[in-house]
Amino acid sequence: MSEPKIRQSYWELSSFNQKKADFAIIGAGINGLSTAFFLKKQYPKAIVRIYERGSNPSGASVKNAGFACIGSVGELLADLQIQTADEVTAKVIARKEGLNLLRETLGDQNIGYNPCGGFELFQLKEEEDLCVEAIPRLNDIFKQTLVGKQLYRKTTFNGKPSILNRQEGSVDSGKMMRQLVLNCINIGVDLQFNYPIKLENQNWCHANDQREVHAEQYIICTNAYTKELFTSQDNAAKGLIKPGRGYVLLTEELAELPWQGTFHMQQGYVYFRNIGNKLLIGGFRHIDEKTEETLEIAINEKIKKAVLDMMHEFLGIAKPVQIEQEWVGFMGFSASKKSIRQTIAPNSLLASGMNGMGIALGMKFGKETAHLY
Repeated sequence: MSEPKIRQSYWELSSFNQKKADFAIIGAGINGLSTAFFLKKQYPKAIVRIYERGSNPSGASVKNAGFACIGSVGELLADLQIQTADEVTAKVIARKEGLNLLRETLGDQNIGYNPCGGFELFQLKEEEDLCVEAIPRLNDIFKQTLVGKQLYRKTTFNGKPSILNRQEGSVDSGKMMRQLVLNCINIGVDLQFNYPIKLENQNWCHANDQREVHAEQYIICTNAYTKELFTSQDNAAKGLIKPGRGYVLLTEELAELPWQGTFHMQQGYVYFRNIGNKLLIGGFRHIDEKTEETLEIAINEKIKKAVLDMMHEFLGIAKPVQIEQEWVGFMGFSASKKSIRQTIAPNSLLASGMNGMGIALGMKFGKETAHLY
C-alpha cells in the first residue's frame, strides 16, 4: 500500500495550519507566549502562531519553584563583582516591572500570587555579616528608583538571622501558565503543540518530517533548548545560550512546617518554600555546575544529597520524610547574564536567555520583543 502524500487531513490543514503565518514564535514558555500575546494585541488581523515541542508548555516555565523574586542581597553582591552598579540596578528594576506587568495582565488570583516577601538565610556567619553590611548601600541604590523606602531589612525567621526583601512573593506556576495560554487563545493566537522545530538549510521545519514552517517573521523563544534547534554543528547560535539543569523536590504533607513563605540561600542558588504544609526545595546547581550544563532528564545524586541534607540539618525537618514528587527543569544562561536578541537566520530573531529569572522577566521581555515589529 502506498504512503499518502499528505499526512494531515483536510480539516487539519483548513482550520489549524492553513495559512502562512505573519509571526511564528518557537517556544511556549512565558517569554514565547507573552511575545505572541502582545504581537496579537498590536496586530489583531495578523496570524500569530506558536510552535511548542511539548504537549503543553514544558520548559522551565512549568518546572520552576514558583518564586516571584527580584534579587537577594547575596545574589546582587555577586553580580556587582562582574557588572556595574547601574547595570545591577537596571536589572532589579526590570524584574520588578516584569512582575508588575505579569500580575496586571493575568491577575493575582489567576496566578496564585502571594505577597509573602522573600527571606535570605545564612549558614556562615561571614556571609551573613557581608550581606548585612551591604543593606544600607543597596537600599540607597534602590530607594529613588524602586520602592521609595528601604527594600531590604535585617530580621530573623524561626530564630535564624535573615534579610527580608519586602517586594518578593510566590506564584502558582501551573495556574500562571494556564492563564497565559488562555489569554493567547482568547485573542486569537494559534497554538501548535507537539511540534518540535529545527533549522534545516536556513529553513525552519518540523524536526521529524521536515515539513516547512512558513512565516514572514520567526521569533525564537526556546531558552535552554536553543542549541537543539540547529542541525549544523558550526552554527554560531548554538553557543549563545547554555542550559542549566535545576533539581526540585516536593515533600509529602507534613504534620508541621514552620517554613511558610519563600526563602533563598547561597546567592540564590538554594531556594525553598511551602505549598500548604508541603516543603518545596531545590537548587545547588552551583556545586556541580559543569555537569548541570545539560539537557539530560536525570537527577544528579550529589545535588539531591545536598538538598536533603539542607532540609534535615538546617531546616530541621525530621526524618523520615516521603518525597511526593521530584523533577528537573532547564534554565537558559547567556555568558553576560543578560537576555539576548540577535538575528540568527533570515527573518529570524533569537529572543531568549532568561538566566533563571523567567517569571520576573519573561513577560516584560516578550512585550519588548513584540514592540520591535
